[in-house]
Amino acid sequence: MRKIKNIVSTLFLAEAHYDIDLLSKELLEIFDREEDKTAISLLINWFAQLRRHRRIPEKDYDKLERIYTNKQEAKEMLITAIKKEQQAFFDKGERKGKRHERIQIAHKLLAKGFETALIAEISGLPDKEIMKLKKGIRTAQ
Repeated sequence: MRKIKNIVSTLFLAEAHYDIDLLSKELLEIFDREEDKTAISLLINWFAQLRRHRRIPEKDYDKLERIYTNKQEAKEMLITAIKKEQQAFFDKGERKGKRHERIQIAHKLLAKGFETALIAEISGLPDKEIMKLKKGIRTAQ
């Protein structure tokens, strides 16, 4: 069988040697290879026109459209999942950074002799944590 290399050769194959199973397989490969998803969408629209003019069976078009839709949805779900993971990673790093800043503020206020309750209010850290920091300072001295 001929090896399809791109969207244009897929068009020629569909015209010259129509085989829905081969077209389905090649559409999956093109989707994975082709960066321009608009071009793939145009290819699917071309198949829709073939169906509309009864040049291919409706069930064949439905099969190709389902392949395209499933691949597109899978890609979009993967992109969404990656973006969520990146945001969670960023948020976690941001929280760690803010927590580190609050601990640094608490250390400075403890060194200046401020009361635990006031340090907790200013830094946003719980009283128990301020007490632990205070004990850590005493132990280090």
